[in-house]
Amino acid sequence: MGLGRLRHGELLCGAASAALLVLLALDWFEGEGLTATGYGGLGIVLVVLLVVLALLGLALVVVTAKGRPVAWIMTADIWTSMLGILLVPALLLRALVLQPALDAGLGNTQVALEPAGWAGLLVAVLIPVGSWLAMGDERKDAPESAYTPPPARPIPGAGS
Repeated sequence: MGLGRLRHGELLCGAASAALLVLLALDWFEGEGLTATGYGGLGIVLVVLLVVLALLGLALVVVTAKGRPVAWIMTADIWTSMLGILLVPALLLRALVLQPALDAGLGNTQVALEPAGWAGLLVAVLIPVGSWLAMGDERKDAPESAYTPPPARPIPGAGS
């Protein structure tokens, strides 16, 4: 694996993906002494999609570091960016507007977003941002992008 192949976008995407998986296990919501983790408070569909997003971000790092074909890297870039762009508004809506009742019938005004929740929102935004940056970086100055043209062939019939 060539970690030197990773660009800033992939590093950002990979770090944010790993952080999201960890942050989902911490307390995101608190209200009247009750708490809920990201895994428990966001809803199963959103959690599954966020885990898929994080795994796609990590896959982007792996395929780039392993030097896989550009088509694989671009596929991971596109899927990560697309899913992230679709999920971030849904996550913001769930975390800031439609907060969980914490199994106690609490309203939005009684439930607060914890620091881990704010950090989770930030890294969820950074995953598609990192992927988008990686997609735009053509890496023309990388050693594996260098092209040496073949030597010129003689013109047929020029020697006679």
